[in-house]
Amino acid sequence: MSRIRTNLITNRMANGAPTVSNGLIISGVTTVTTLDLNGDLDVDGHTNLDNVSISGISSTGNIYITTGGDGRKLSFAGDGSSHYIKMDHTLNGPIINGYGGIAFETNGTNERLRIDSSGRLVVGSTSAFNNFGFTTSAAIQAVGAYNVGSIASVNNEANGNTCAYTSAKIRGTNAVNNGDVVGSHAFDGYDGGTFRTIARIDGVVSSSVSSNSISGDLAFRTRTGSTQSEVLRITGDGKLTMSSGTVELQSHMVRVGNRTTSQINAGVSTSTGALLLDTTENNL
Repeated sequence: MSRIRTNLITNRMANGAPTVSNGLIISGVTTVTTLDLNGDLDVDGHTNLDNVSISGISSTGNIYITTGGDGRKLSFAGDGSSHYIKMDHTLNGPIINGYGGIAFETNGTNERLRIDSSGRLVVGSTSAFNNFGFTTSAAIQAVGAYNVGSIASVNNEANGNTCAYTSAKIRGTNAVNNGDVVGSHAFDGYDGGTFRTIARIDGVVSSSVSSNSISGDLAFRTRTGSTQSEVLRITGDGKLTMSSGTVELQSHMVRVGNRTTSQINAGVSTSTGALLLDTTENNL
């Protein structure tokens, strides 16, 4: 049998709900149709509350969960194992758990940002792409029109500092090796079925590596049809090298001035072929 204990009940004999001014303690199983509390309500045991309307949680309208120690949580799951907000003392802050993901909405029900079940952060879309040419997927994706899918970095210090995009590589806890690509900027185009990388810029280690001694090249890759290859490289010492192809110059691009063919040849050294010159208009 249930038991109700209280210090003072008013309006207990009239029609309507009784008023408990100094708190109500309920133990056992109790069915309450209408209950008006001006004091505290302590429920001993498991209690299910359906369709509860609460106003004035505290004098300031706040909800405080201060007992329960580390891991105390507010959960939307029946067993509390997922879909919760909990306190983590090691983090010294709250943890938000969404079993299938977490979404953020603004200006009504417009979703602006999502963390999906794979841990990818997606801005401007409800789903992440997983068919990029170089990385297949990406942990951070911004999708939308030019002003939604763009990413900006602004430095507002009153000095010469600036922001930087850093792409770095480490072999576990060890140094990188000669030939390692430490960062890439890939340019992908959609071919109707998937994304294909049409061009890429790589930062490549070009020397043996020791403490404070490392060299690097900047390599440029392009694509023709289904083939992608390196076509140009700027070496660490400033040399410009080509892996394939030819240099095609228009007549207005390079001029040698009023020089004779012999004078020009005197400054040119070729080991694999001849340098053909058109000196009719002093063009190279």
